[in-house]
Amino acid sequence: MFSVGVFIRRLPPEVPLFYSNPWGREQLAPPYFLLLPIVLSFLFLGINVFLSKKVFMENSFLKNLLGIGSSIVLLLSAVAVFRIILQII
Repeated sequence: MFSVGVFIRRLPPEVPLFYSNPWGREQLAPPYFLLLPIVLSFLFLGINVFLSKKVFMENSFLKNLLGIGSSIVLLLSAVAVFRIILQII
């Protein structure tokens, strides 16, 4: 999120974000949409932390698996957004 905040003024009005769509305007989104993967990953992490504390209290393996998996998803989404920014700038 920090990199989006720092480079938001240097980004063009539309950035490529939706790579699963066909090539062209369907892939483009406003620059503030770059926060979407990171925010969704934080939400995913929060839900998994809640589940690990409330539902999987006795099973330490599942608690660790949810925490590590969510952290990896958050890290990978931040790296993907950072690489998109570096590709544009």
